[in-house]
Amino acid sequence: MRASSPRHQKRSPAPSVESHIKFFCSQVFEGSIEFLAFKPELYPANSLIICDPIIQLPSHPLPTLPLESKEATKSLSGLQTILQFLADYQADRETTVIAVGGGSLLDVVGLAASIYMRGISWWAVPTTLLAMVDASVGGKTGLNFNNVKNLIGSFYPANKTIIDSSFLATLPSSRYCEGLAEIIKMAWILDAEKWQTFLNQDIDQLIAYAIKLKLGIVSRDWFEKLEDTGRILLNAGHTFGHAIERLYPEISHGQAVALGLIAEHELAEMLTQSSHSIAQLKETLERVGLKTNYQDYLKNSEQLIAYILKDKKTYKHILQMVVATAPGQGYCLKFTAEDIRVFVSNLRS
Repeated sequence: MRASSPRHQKRSPAPSVESHIKFFCSQVFEGSIEFLAFKPELYPANSLIICDPIIQLPSHPLPTLPLESKEATKSLSGLQTILQFLADYQADRETTVIAVGGGSLLDVVGLAASIYMRGISWWAVPTTLLAMVDASVGGKTGLNFNNVKNLIGSFYPANKTIIDSSFLATLPSSRYCEGLAEIIKMAWILDAEKWQTFLNQDIDQLIAYAIKLKLGIVSRDWFEKLEDTGRILLNAGHTFGHAIERLYPEISHGQAVALGLIAEHELAEMLTQSSHSIAQLKETLERVGLKTNYQDYLKNSEQLIAYILKDKKTYKHILQMVVATAPGQGYCLKFTAEDIRVFVSNLRS
């Protein structure tokens, strides 16, 4: 398996990837994901753009709010900034808000769109690989609150998501790798058939593949109600990963997920006394440039537990994580804080 740098990826010919993916949610949500070049001058005159200032858009007449794609933006102050921008330009239910940037920006713009006038139209234009396969797909919006990631949010999919992989041409390799972490996670948990070959696709095909995997789960569990077989499967690597993110803010989300994946699978082996094919998963993550040395980040079990106990999957102090015994064999495993203490203690011995 090999994933090359985005700068050297050949764009696939138009017929090799669907240009338009529709999704539905039992008559509640309807949206589309389109593979095309983002040209703001082509979109509705009553649109407002919220764009990461690092993105150099061509000149256009639409009012634009520059807002960085970073975790600090996913806050009440970031939300207020967006709502004030909408109010200042007298946005109404005929307005379309277009978010251009990474996943953090898309998360908070989607939340603002869901509550402004009780819901207005919004489009997502993800500019990182991670955002293209994660934040822009599935309808979750959110912000961080009380030092808890995504504690406040809503289910409010973008009416349209535009995938323009030319944005990836200037994406640093480390940011590209963190997007691959999410794709690897989904393939590992969900797709035994293509596990050995899924990375051997050009970038548009790979993005479309990841989107289909995610929508296959999300479409049957939009509101995360299924206990073990729905959206929770997409949280592989995130129980430990989110905690590592909070403990080490310099680590990107995708890299934290990669570390979390290996940590969770090794904990699963300890708890179940059965093999979870960790060598396959570890090799694939490392092959695309991701670190897997999670031991360096689990030095304080009590701090780790404190963050994991705040995880939304935790219920009455019963913790949950998603692992797989082999590619495509994902399942949810419950454990306790004491299990973490034993696990971390064993790492030191």
